[in-house]
Amino acid sequence: MLKIDRSFVSPIDTNGKNLEIIETIITLAHKLGMDVTAEGVETKEQLAFLNKLKCEYGQGYFSRVR
Repeated sequence: MLKIDRSFVSPIDTNGKNLEIIETIITLAHKLGMDVTAEGVETKEQLAFLNKLKCEYGQGYFSRVR
């Protein structure tokens, strides 16, 4: 299991650089056979982006479990 800190997830709506970092982290984790949990999922947009990248779990106001 790999966990993405909320400091990367929180500015997802405004910071394109963080989008690329999150995408890279999730891709790397999946290539290593690991599931991913994203912390601080607090908007529908964040949840939609993480779902698109097939992030397995989320923690926060909007959370998702596979």
